[in-house]
Amino acid sequence: MGKKAREALESSDPLATKGKACHAANGLGGDICIALECGADETLLTTDASFDVICPAIGISHKRL
Repeated sequence: MGKKAREALESSDPLATKGKACHAANGLGGDICIALECGADETLLTTDASFDVICPAIGISHKRL
């Protein structure tokens, strides 16, 4: 999953985190897709603890409610 996340981060394809790419069977989980779509000037608001790991790993600001 980490390898797929890095590939999505480095991709210039705007669909790298859309549709089938988000299904766990394809190696990239939905929560990772959500985090990857956040802009540098955005803060992801969540109730899901998985973002406590995902967001710092990719440099995304988040706040768990």
